[in-house]
Amino acid sequence: MPIDFYTHPISPPAQAVVITAKELNVELNVKEVDLFGGATRAPEYLKINPSHTVPTLVDNGFAIFESRAIITYLVNKYAPESSLYPKDAQARANVDKVLFFDASSYYPTLKTAFVPIFRRKEQPPQEAIDDLKEKIAILEAILGDSQFMAGDKITLADISLAVSIPIVKHMFSGLLTEKLAAWYDRVGKALPAVQAYEAALAKMTAEQK
Repeated sequence: MPIDFYTHPISPPAQAVVITAKELNVELNVKEVDLFGGATRAPEYLKINPSHTVPTLVDNGFAIFESRAIITYLVNKYAPESSLYPKDAQARANVDKVLFFDASSYYPTLKTAFVPIFRRKEQPPQEAIDDLKEKIAILEAILGDSQFMAGDKITLADISLAVSIPIVKHMFSGLLTEKLAAWYDRVGKALPAVQAYEAALAKMTAEQK
């Protein structure tokens, strides 16, 4: 049976799943969800994702939401030997550390800053900008002198973070440090789909203005 994937093209977390599936040669049956029309709160959607968000993946009846859980699931099931999510306990812990920080701290902070701009055409409060600046500094510290976020090989940690960088570049350009910009360029060269998403996001953002 096909793997159904409920998504919206403007969602960075959803794009992390798309890029991961592409790297693993996993085919997704993409189902675009009307985020702004209430589709995620329909009873049939809430059955597979009670948090009424995207993305959601349904694999032969098994439903899972939250992008970081989805991308680790895809590797574990379809490409367990992939270096995107290494088997070594310490190497995997380094990836998980970044994924958990992204999910619990960095991305929620970024969302707090960009939602007022995107939805209401308002500037976010200075506190939100300051919080985002702090989280970006933490990301730079995590990167350290490594080529990628969890070492010298690209992993799910890089994919999960890279899809949100275009928002920082286009909405908060002064916050993106030189070191993180160089890291993002390396990720984009290794994964052209990241660059393609940035171009698509820039176009969609321009159309919203």
